[in-house]
Amino acid sequence: MTDEQPPSGPVSADDAPDLAALDERIARWQADRAAQPSESRAPLWLTHHRAEQHDRCWHAGRHLVCRRCTVLWPLAFVVMIVAGVGSWWPSSTDPVLLVLLPLPGVIEFALEHFGVLRYSSTRQLVLTVPVAIGVGRLLARYLDDQGDALFWIVVWGYAVVMFGAAVVGHRRTRTGTASGT
Repeated sequence: MTDEQPPSGPVSADDAPDLAALDERIARWQADRAAQPSESRAPLWLTHHRAEQHDRCWHAGRHLVCRRCTVLWPLAFVVMIVAGVGSWWPSSTDPVLLVLLPLPGVIEFALEHFGVLRYSSTRQLVLTVPVAIGVGRLLARYLDDQGDALFWIVVWGYAVVMFGAAVVGHRRTRTGTASGT
């Protein structure tokens, strides 16, 4: 395969792609991937962390699984189901609780990515519990009304903050200004 542009007219049999070369490239890629240590090639659905952040994961057999996600998603789904069955806090408190519950976790995430805090698995897990409760209640609201303004305000508000922190943190580590975080 080359970097040439595809032909603009009808394709003849002579212009067919070189399938043997493509097979060779795929085989080389698979061999290179298989040669990597299993810790550095965990499936994305189990861990979204790069190899240098695998301290943020726990081992499940041969696989790495993100600690935060292990707490966040199961607890959020339980809260979502419980909230969907019956309200266990007054919905009038949602605007306050759904902004405040995730806030400590979001602040911790941002400060860590800005290089102010070092990673701590204990702190991360403790702060993930209120985040999960808030996310679960937000998901229940979303299932009731996909246009729920509170859901979208909280989701987009925190998503922008966390994305910005992740970008800043990534740039810090790429330029070498990270202080061991």
